[in-house]
Amino acid sequence: MPARLISAAKPAAHSKAPVAWAPFSPLARTPLVVCIGAICDEPVVDDGAVVPGRVFRLQATIDHRVLDGVQAAVLTRDIHDLLTAPETLDTA
Repeated sequence: MPARLISAAKPAAHSKAPVAWAPFSPLARTPLVVCIGAICDEPVVDDGAVVPGRVFRLQATIDHRVLDGVQAAVLTRDIHDLLTAPETLDTA
């Protein structure tokens, strides 16, 4: 392992670690990024049987300095609830 990585992993070096985002990047100031993948056909398990299903990947990146774990969990639960029961969405 390179010496630079080893020294960066030491506790005293964390405050001097380089910032991952450039200061001019719009993502550097975004506390939440949600990415939705393409819908594709994959086998899924339904009542113990493997059947064809349509799935997509959902990924959320949350800045823990802005949102805490409880808020992230509530967001995840709400997205799940809306996707599994879209008829509950208030469209009025």
